[in-house]
Amino acid sequence: MLRGMHGTFASLSLALLLAGLVACSSEPAPAPPDLGTDFGATGDCVEGELRPVECLPCGVAEERCEGGAWVRGACDDTGCDPDACESFGDEETRACGNCGEQTRRCDVDGTWTEFGPCTGQGECAPRSTRMADCGNCGSQPLECTSSCEWEPTEACSGEGECAPGDEGDLTDEGCTEDFEARDVTCSAACAFEPGMCTYQGLDLMVLIDGHDSDFYTAETRAALANGVSRLLDRHPINEVSLATFGALRNTRIVEPFVARTSAVRSLREFLSAFDTIDTSRASDGANVGQALGVVAGLTPHSSYVTFECDSGRLSGGCWRELSERIIVVFADDIFDNDPLDRVPTTEVGGEVVHSWDDVATALSGIEAQLWVVSRGSVGSWAPAQMSIGGDPAERVFATRDRPSIAAAIEDLFAAL
Repeated sequence: MLRGMHGTFASLSLALLLAGLVACSSEPAPAPPDLGTDFGATGDCVEGELRPVECLPCGVAEERCEGGAWVRGACDDTGCDPDACESFGDEETRACGNCGEQTRRCDVDGTWTEFGPCTGQGECAPRSTRMADCGNCGSQPLECTSSCEWEPTEACSGEGECAPGDEGDLTDEGCTEDFEARDVTCSAACAFEPGMCTYQGLDLMVLIDGHDSDFYTAETRAALANGVSRLLDRHPINEVSLATFGALRNTRIVEPFVARTSAVRSLREFLSAFDTIDTSRASDGANVGQALGVVAGLTPHSSYVTFECDSGRLSGGCWRELSERIIVVFADDIFDNDPLDRVPTTEVGGEVVHSWDDVATALSGIEAQLWVVSRGSVGSWAPAQMSIGGDPAERVFATRDRPSIAAAIEDLFAAL
């Protein structure tokens, strides 16, 4: 019985073993390696083996196994549609023109559209050259860079003296009449060219002694208004200035220029400046010499109130360039630092006061004519006129020889 059981158990063991083998053999075997699918891979192909592969954008190339690696040959695009594309909306760009780009897109039918316009171009073709204008009518060579931009290769040369339209300095060169000058303008050829000779007009400066109220009567003002009006009628392109001077009590410091007109303001405005003059603080001996020195361009005393001149004007009286210049003075016949040195003043408040020689040199330097209404006699004005080349008999009008100051004023402007 045991033998029978043993035989039965052995048979059962064998059956189970066979069943396990059958079960194991029913699972799929591992797939063999995919040979020749990776271009350029090594050790995965048979020497000399060939296979076809797709190449872009379309066509077929032949790959050959060499040394265990796939080597691709030329792409055969026979029968290929070069306008074929894979995905709708894809874009392709290419260079064009002068550093520009143009784009085409994949259409719904799987073909490329035509390339669009060339955009984003530079101003020139790389390595091209040309000459260009520069500066004031000059020139310089340019070369186009790799980014399609012009770049100078040399400095600007052959320039003129000015930029077209610029204005140069007024000049009297070539003009034959007194007080004529030419405007100078830069031409299109970058050279200064003078215009026609024209009269530059009259600059009239009226200096009034601030200490003497006799100069501020209604009769005097009317005579001055009439005289200035007639003078301006005869002289176009005018500028009129009014200044006063006076000496503070006990100090003899000049305080000129309380008012000024410019660019031919109305006579009413010109004469209204008389109303602003304060004569109560002034004293005898007002220094007309110092006032004349200031308007002629000498350095003023620190206490003076002087004109503020625009650019291009001569300092002191703010005279225009090359204008006719006339100074009319209403003053006494004797004054500090006069040519006769009868009332000398050499220093005021620690500052040196100009001598008449200084004043005469400055007046001659600006080529100003000096005309005088002298309250009293000719006095010191005779040598003063002679020191600057003037004729006392012609340019000094003394009130002693006339019925009034107004009459002297009328005679002076008639002579002008």
